Formats: sequence, C-alpha cells, structure tokens
Amino acid sequence: MGTSSSANYFPTLCKNGFALCSRRRSAGWKRTIAGFAASSIASRISAATVEDGGAAEWLEVLPSDGATPRPWRLDLVRAYAGWTYVKNGAGLSRHMTLNGNFREWNEAFFYQLGLATPHMTAEDLAELVFEPLTSLPDKQRLAVAPPLLSAIDAVFFNDQAITADQAVAWREGVSDRVQETSGWKDLRGKESDRIEVTLGPAVSTLFFARRHAAGSYLKPPAAERLDPFLPTLNRLVADCPNPSVAAAFLSVLEAKPRGAFAAPLLDALQVWLTAFPQSARFWREAGMGQRVCALFEAVRAVQPDALSSLKQDLDTALGKLVSLGIAEAGRLERDLSELRAPPPRS
Repeated sequence: MGTSSSANYFPTLCKNGFALCSRRRSAGWKRTIAGFAASSIASRISAATVEDGGAAEWLEVLPSDGATPRPWRLDLVRAYAGWTYVKNGAGLSRHMTLNGNFREWNEAFFYQLGLATPHMTAEDLAELVFEPLTSLPDKQRLAVAPPLLSAIDAVFFNDQAITADQAVAWREGVSDRVQETSGWKDLRGKESDRIEVTLGPAVSTLFFARRHAAGSYLKPPAAERLDPFLPTLNRLVADCPNPSVAAAFLSVLEAKPRGAFAAPLLDALQVWLTAFPQSARFWREAGMGQRVCALFEAVRAVQPDALSSLKQDLDTALGKLVSLGIAEAGRLERDLSELRAPPPRS
C-alpha cells in the first residue's frame, strides 16, 4: 500500500465515526462505546472502506520516543482506542470468537499504545488500557497482550522513560487480565507442553520470552534490571504450573544468570515438585530437571555463595529430583555438600 493510501486512513476513520474516544477524555471509554447501539456499530464497520494492513504499516514506522518525548502519540492512540476496542469485541461475551483478521492493526496499535504509556496519567491508563482490556473476549485479550507488553518493556529497558515501579505495576495490570482468561486457567496442572495458538505468545511475553523461538528477548544488560519483576514472575509460576510457563520462566533467568535468581528459582522448583511430583514427562522429557540444575550451577558460578542460605531447602528439592532420575541433580547435590549450612533459625 502506498504512502498516500496510508495517510488517508485516519481521516476515513474519523468521517465514518470510528474515533470513539477522540479527545473527550472525561467521557471515558465506556461512555463513548455505550453511545453506539450494537446495530449502529455493526453497520458502520461493515460500511467502512479501510485497509487495516495499510494503516498498520503506517503505525509501525512511527519511532519510539527514545530521548525525545513525543506526547502526540497519546493523542493518536486516544483517537483510535475506542474504535479498536469495539473491533476487538469490547463488551461481548468472554467466550466469543470474532470473525475477521485484524492482527496487523492490533500488533501496530497496541505497540503504539504501550509506547504512549509514559505520557499517561492514572486516569489515562484506566481509560485507555486496563478497563477496556477487561471488557474484551478472552482470545482478544490474549491477542493484544504481547504487543502491549513488548512496548512497555521497550520504554523501560530501552528508553528508560518509566520507573521500575511503573513497569512492574503496568505489567501486572496486563498479566492479571491474562490470568482471568479460560485459556490460562486451562493450562494449570497440565503436563502437556501443547498450548493454544493465541495463548502461547501471551505467555511468552509475560516472561520476556521470544514468541516464536527459544530464549528471552532481553539482552544481558537488560536482564541485569530484571530483579523488580521477579515477584510477579514467581506469582505467575505459582498460579499456573505447566511446562510452557516453566520454559518461559527459565528462559528469562537463562538470559544472564545472577545470584539474585537463586531464591526465585528455588521457589519455582518447589512449585513444580508439588504439581508434578512423579512426572517423567515434565522433568525428563521436557528437560525441566536438567535446565533447573544447569541454572543453579550457572548462578553458583557467578556468585559462589548465592546458594548457601538456601542449602537446606535446596538439598530437599535436589533429593526429589535425584529420585526422579535427574543425573544433574545428583552432581549438583554432591557439589553443594561442601557448603556450610546456615545456623538453624531461632
């Protein structure tokens, strides 16, 4: 699609009445959507002659803020947020499956929405992000979560435009809504690493993992700033014992092992031992036992005393892995036998 066609996309939307949020901030997203009867929305969408792919290309080339704030980005996402949420089924049944493919628009728009978060007030965040996300059917929540989370990561790790507390809180806001979906709930306690096509990318991005390849998308310098996010990641692991969730969690710790990862890794190991106490499929076939032990070794290599305070609980966990036939656990257990156990708690 040529530049001129993309440039005309936004005026076309406005003429057709799709700029539901426009700049009337005080009205809120609910009031703007409520102002359109369902039949009216349907007729407007069916009558519109817009090309989502072309518009998505236009949005994708917009630069991130970097060192130069671009408050106009907030005006852009505010103008098209209402239309986008309606198109994604705002207010429909949680179990509704929508017809049509608007993946390109969603990827582009929700990435720009995330990039605009540094310019948002608490009211903006509620109106443009968290309240409308809650109104979407489950599959659409899962579809829009990855670009939104990726953009929040970009403004924190790359642009350093938001604080760690903000990044953690906003990521938690998205993860809470993913956890409410039936797809996430269905994963709990399952030994299979099969995962629904829409849920997979959402789970990966929750853990800073690549969507379509192994490993984390955080480079080692970014992984050094991961500590504030660890409690949220552990909470997700505890809420959903599952091979796909476990693999994503391990991927981000493997990006650059550090001493601070020892306790969160042990917490996760204890969750998985409780959920899958005798599962050869989880521990051996999926390779979780080997990966966990390798991570403990890597943590110990960069900080030799990192495991000392965890020795008692770690010995118990490693003993269980040994009984499951994880050879690496036996070797790690022998290596750790030289560590001095901490004094008993009074």
